[in-house]
Amino acid sequence: MKTPLLNDVVVDHQLSPDPAETIHYLVYGSAGEPLQILNQSGIGEGLVTDVVHEIFRNAPYELTTIIRPLKRIKREMQYGEVKRWIAYALRSWEQEGVWDHATFAEVDLIHYPLSLVYADDRGEQELDLHSLNGQEVIWLRGFKYPGALNFQDQFGLTYLRTSDHVSAVKMLKAGRAVYFMENAARIRFAMQRLGVAAEQYRFFPLKQVVPPTQITLLMSNDLSEKTRAFVNDRLAQLQHSGWLSERAKHYGF
Repeated sequence: MKTPLLNDVVVDHQLSPDPAETIHYLVYGSAGEPLQILNQSGIGEGLVTDVVHEIFRNAPYELTTIIRPLKRIKREMQYGEVKRWIAYALRSWEQEGVWDHATFAEVDLIHYPLSLVYADDRGEQELDLHSLNGQEVIWLRGFKYPGALNFQDQFGLTYLRTSDHVSAVKMLKAGRAVYFMENAARIRFAMQRLGVAAEQYRFFPLKQVVPPTQITLLMSNDLSEKTRAFVNDRLAQLQHSGWLSERAKHYGF
């Protein structure tokens, strides 16, 4: 069953009774899966959620989860409408020039290449990207990747936007478009949710035309320098222990 999109949901996970140490963990609605997986009561699990909870486990902070649609919550992050927050980000966001009030974590969670998925019924041995000319490619609303616009211009395609990965797979299955562009692990997760057999589709890596980026954490600068250093130290520990790579594998990354 498809998890409903939860707007303006706040879920408290109390780790410390001191409200002065509250940190808001931001969740990008259903667009975050499987980095942030929603359930009927709010946030469930997911790679980023597991990492954030592990960072603050037994630490003197109160973690409060805020769930809002991606475009809205990014706007609130950029304009300071939400305070004392931690979220995930693409490393490529550093190039956007709009995050001067926030700090990117020193450790990346995962490498993040994109793929183009399409039905395995076309009899092609190798996809010719020039065949994309005039085609619509499904892509999530509010998503930005380095090189994606150059990819569009180079091969003459048009992006058909939708709200989340499950909706995108439904559109692909219904024939609304022939192609869907996204990270392969996230596409497979959405297919699994819908009971769609991933082996009936081809996944064409786009790393040669859309440069891969990385997923990391992003922290607002109204968190203390000590708190931001604590997050970086804990991330480094999780990376060196192998915990981080094992959690990534658990979610197919």
